Amino acid sequence: MNMTKTKLTALVTLLGAAALFAGCSGSDWEAVSYESGDTTVMRTVAGSAWGGPATLVERARITADPADTVDGLISVTALTSGPNGDVYVVDGERPAVRLYDRDGRHVRAFVTPRGEPGHYSQPNGVAVLSDGRVVIRDPRRSQLVVYSPRGTYLERWPHQPGVYSPIPLISDAEDRLYTRIVFNPTEPREEWREGLMRYGSDGSIEDTIPDPEVDYVSPSLEVEVPGGDPVEFPIPLTPRAYWTRTPAGDVVTAISDRYALDVLRPDGSIVRIEREYALVPASREERSTLYRNVDKQARQIDYRWTWRGPIIPEEKPPFKGLFADADGRIWVQLHQAAELTGEFAASEAGSGAAADPDTTADPEAEDRLPTVRDWREPIVFDVFEPDGRYLGQVSAPPGFRTQPLPSIQGNGVWAAVSDRGGVPDVVRFEIER
Repeated sequence: MNMTKTKLTALVTLLGAAALFAGCSGSDWEAVSYESGDTTVMRTVAGSAWGGPATLVERARITADPADTVDGLISVTALTSGPNGDVYVVDGERPAVRLYDRDGRHVRAFVTPRGEPGHYSQPNGVAVLSDGRVVIRDPRRSQLVVYSPRGTYLERWPHQPGVYSPIPLISDAEDRLYTRIVFNPTEPREEWREGLMRYGSDGSIEDTIPDPEVDYVSPSLEVEVPGGDPVEFPIPLTPRAYWTRTPAGDVVTAISDRYALDVLRPDGSIVRIEREYALVPASREERSTLYRNVDKQARQIDYRWTWRGPIIPEEKPPFKGLFADADGRIWVQLHQAAELTGEFAASEAGSGAAADPDTTADPEAEDRLPTVRDWREPIVFDVFEPDGRYLGQVSAPPGFRTQPLPSIQGNGVWAAVSDRGGVPDVVRFEIER
């Protein structure tokens, strides 16, 4: 959204004692900053520090390599960048952790045969410390396994069993590690309290950190289970609560009912990042597909179930996720207008009445309707510095995956990419402006 200088001046006047940031470092970024209690608000109203949108350009791709004795990728569950632009890739199906250089060439595998010290069975996280040690998270065997930079097993640190979180194994600037745990795993699932356990660089357990408290409950629909606890289905396209942690120790929280992120710093101060934003409409066809998906799953639990509750919104929340990169920058994944893929992209199935579940009672015709997987939103990020400076927008190519989380350092982005058959590659991109 662009604002004239007149509008900016009026906004500053309304906010009272506010500072106007414009044209920093030759950019066209314009923002207002003001104090609200103990919070510093940085609101971007026009432009960006980069001066325009950016894209991810492929520079290297990891595929099957004869030098890789594990023989290719099956399921990429985690990855992290090394100090030289290389990447450590976790395959949870082999299982294996492998190192590739910045050009995608296989360097070595961090694998120990079954029955020997250092063996792991289902890795789901990896981190690299400043001295080159490689730490692999293996919740199935209740351990963090530590290897030397050359691939020699060094030691084992204890880890809570059975926590298969998509949150990466995080390392900070002081070589402390943060891993996901449940504080009361013996209690019923709905009463679990979750957070992070912090390790020192020597493997000592230093602290436990509860998840940030967010006073928000996402809208949901309840399905009764005979003889059991009810099952809740989130209502599609309604706001959610998000949080992430930066290597500097900042905790970023957000509720997507509006475009605002709170950055809680270790010293207790708060920076609120805001940005002018126009909501994206959700088409009738996409909402119909989402409705059918929830309805089908709910009726599998209780065939008498009917939708009673809020409807799927006609506009999407501003964003659908956030994470921090190795430099502490905050990446906000924006909601976009969804597009149909595959056979539906060029057919009438998703562009008219055929996408409406009420138009057919024929099971075979129902099978030909789009599913949730047939809808794709282009992947676009807003990128901010933790002080609220808006760097700009980054578009990712088709097939780019946000799970596992990409590993980003400087202008380098390592991410999993899937082809139409779902086969994973790992690609190094560069942010090109």
